[in-house]
Amino acid sequence: MLSLTIGQGGALPLRDQIVAGIKCQIDDRHLRPGTKLPSIRNFAATYRVSRFTVVEAYDRLVAMGYLQSRRGAGFYTAASPAHAGAAHPAPADNHKRNEQLVWLIRRLLEADENTLLAGGPWLPNSWLDEAGIRQSLNVLARKNMSVAFRTSMKGVAG
Repeated sequence: MLSLTIGQGGALPLRDQIVAGIKCQIDDRHLRPGTKLPSIRNFAATYRVSRFTVVEAYDRLVAMGYLQSRRGAGFYTAASPAHAGAAHPAPADNHKRNEQLVWLIRRLLEADENTLLAGGPWLPNSWLDEAGIRQSLNVLARKNMSVAFRTSMKGVAG
């Protein structure tokens, strides 16, 4: 059973307190591999924290390799990296990178089409010159296809 002490006035943010508490219980083998964790709603209600905080904590634990997410079934403990075996030790840098990737993917999925993301994979739709692109494609389509083909083949051969 999961037993954590989470305080609003702690030195660490609530999310980090949750991550550290669950991680410690897994490392100390109080939570065995395959143990089902409380649902996000139940955890949030029990510990009086926001569901968003629980989602972020669980996501970090998944990225660190401590939890597994099973779609529609919830979150379960996995063999922690420290207990995974000496044959395949997981470097700490990989866990930090995974944690950052999960955070980035979540931000990208939550962003709407008008959100500007520095270094993001797309530009806002309002920046797209759709009329100009259509006009350029029409001009290219009207050109003699042999000229277009020769031009494209030069790029391949050169």
